[in-house]
Amino acid sequence: MKRKFLLLFVPAFILYSSFLINNCKAQWIQRTNGINGTVKALAVSGTNIFAGVYLSGAYMSTDNGVSWTAAGFNGHVISAFAVSGTNLFAGSDYGVYLSTNTGTNWVGVKTGIGHPLNVKALAVSGSNIFAAYSDNDYNVEEVSMSTNNGTNWISVRNGLPGEMVLSLAVMGTDLFAGLNNNLGYGGVYRTTNNGTNWASAGLPNRSIRTLAVSGTSLFAGDNGGVLLSTNNGTEWNWVNNGLTNTNVYSLAVSGTSIYAGTAGGVFLSTNNGTNWVAFNEGFSPVPYVYSLLATSNFIYAGTWAASVWSRGLTAAAQVKVIIEGHYNKANGKLNKRDTLRAYLRNITSPFAIVDSARSVIDSITFTGSFLFSNAPSGTYYIQIKHRNSIETWSKPGGQSYTLGSVMNYDFTSAAAQSYGSNMIQLNLSPLRFGVYSGDVNQNGFIDLTDVILVYNDASAFVSGYVKTDINGDNITDLTDILITYNNSAGFVSVVRP
Repeated sequence: MKRKFLLLFVPAFILYSSFLINNCKAQWIQRTNGINGTVKALAVSGTNIFAGVYLSGAYMSTDNGVSWTAAGFNGHVISAFAVSGTNLFAGSDYGVYLSTNTGTNWVGVKTGIGHPLNVKALAVSGSNIFAAYSDNDYNVEEVSMSTNNGTNWISVRNGLPGEMVLSLAVMGTDLFAGLNNNLGYGGVYRTTNNGTNWASAGLPNRSIRTLAVSGTSLFAGDNGGVLLSTNNGTEWNWVNNGLTNTNVYSLAVSGTSIYAGTAGGVFLSTNNGTNWVAFNEGFSPVPYVYSLLATSNFIYAGTWAASVWSRGLTAAAQVKVIIEGHYNKANGKLNKRDTLRAYLRNITSPFAIVDSARSVIDSITFTGSFLFSNAPSGTYYIQIKHRNSIETWSKPGGQSYTLGSVMNYDFTSAAAQSYGSNMIQLNLSPLRFGVYSGDVNQNGFIDLTDVILVYNDASAFVSGYVKTDINGDNITDLTDILITYNNSAGFVSVVRP
């Protein structure tokens, strides 16, 4: 009977472990505090994030997208942003505007640009600002350039057909434009002289909604997926492997990672578009992603009617910890890989939780990778919780954490690595310490109540992934009773700041 149960248990445990591993990843979080609606544009200026919301204007966040405040243009459409030093440009449904004080005030910069309507794209190349828009006076599509931060503009569209420019991208000193295909032209155009002349760079008869540059690679997105050129548009190749939704609205680059915003959420490629994987953990439901912004620590998604979403791109903290009951002294390994939750907590009373993450602890290295997505740089206590062990805190004073950098912490090297030296020595050579096991009911004490819980399950020959299996061999028996009893006799309890 026990053998049959274990055969059923193993695949179930594998599925459960897979679930836990997937949920240790950073996930998308919807940000609706102060903002809502369809987000058509995103930008970062200094430490501030800006969003252009359809018919609601511009919004700004000073806390990585957690909360937002209005930043002008109420009732208007913001379709593009561009940043040049401390200058922030916004492309609206009535022209180009400039803010020199992070969105507190805006001024129209229209001299020489006519009466534009529907600014679709902005780009910065060196000290030059480019704007693509529709001219409401003459009913034509236009591209203009300013060399003095928008004080004056000149037309730079020689060689472009009469299609609306939907996207702009800069590669070195070259500027690329992605065109609509309303009149049968479409495709990508390139200028090597700041718009004095333009020439076709391929993909005719396609509406190029978005362009992105990664090194010498130029990516283009449309309703057929993602195309890649590595020779300035002379040749293009589809790179859609794994892209299960090819209706692409936006592209963004962060280091060697390429992100595609689609009608089916976000996809990620880490090999220059050769392969894509869905990057949608946390979305519910999966939205249309109209705009993307990637910073060093976060990626932001502007969605159709579902506000802004953000997801951490931070490096995972490496925390080394041993669960006493799982440690096998004979081979120096853990009997099983199990899941822990780690919390980052403030170092001052009331020691509030700032962030949390889950990870599976490796049975050989004793290390888990905990991805904290929300905590800013600072000093924190690390609090460890396991399903049948004593809650354990890191040493007094806290641990320094820098957003975007790997934090390493080793609970196993010394008892003093835990608050109040509240761990048990497992080995003399190599010297190892572990978190006390046996707090089955998770009340912060290992006592007679826990012993009785383990004893009762042992008497009933309970097996499987249960809290009363203290040593991780999937059977509750005398070994588990002894571990719990010994710690109960030692009056083991949680020690907190």
